[in-house]
Amino acid sequence: MNPRLVVLVAAVAAHPACAHTSLGVGYDTASRGQGVLAPVMNDNGATGSITYGVGTGAVKLQAVLDGHHLDFSTGGDRFVAASAALELRARVLRLSRFGLIVHGGPSRGMVYDKQMLDVTWGIGYRAGTGLEVSFGPIAFWADLHREDLVFGGQVVNGRGSVQGATFGVTLGR
Repeated sequence: MNPRLVVLVAAVAAHPACAHTSLGVGYDTASRGQGVLAPVMNDNGATGSITYGVGTGAVKLQAVLDGHHLDFSTGGDRFVAASAALELRARVLRLSRFGLIVHGGPSRGMVYDKQMLDVTWGIGYRAGTGLEVSFGPIAFWADLHREDLVFGGQVVNGRGSVQGATFGVTLGR
């Protein structure tokens, strides 16, 4: 890991004005894979995300773990796909309880082939925008996002993207 990034994350987490943390979960109501991810993703498994953020209510650095149509059963789908991203999240507009959020940052994707017992790694970025409604430390949100990844493996090789619509809840500020 880049030492500068570690120092930046430690400074944001240690600063008193930025000491707020949040934990969120989301469920993808719609998601679609394109490119090399189209045959990997189908509608049989669960799709969702977990987020952990550090920062103020207006600006956060957040880690996002995303599962894409996960089916771990041995008789199910051949592939399991997931990704992780480190995003900067900003609330660019706030009206009373409502907020417009934008987010984006680098991501790392993984496709596991259960038949070949092979993991293929990808690298790219994730970005999106959404709306949130806050009630004190609880926020309900809807988000549209896109993740573009490049893979270089034997089974999954080339460019792919995932677009999704997610609804979720976040606890914390």
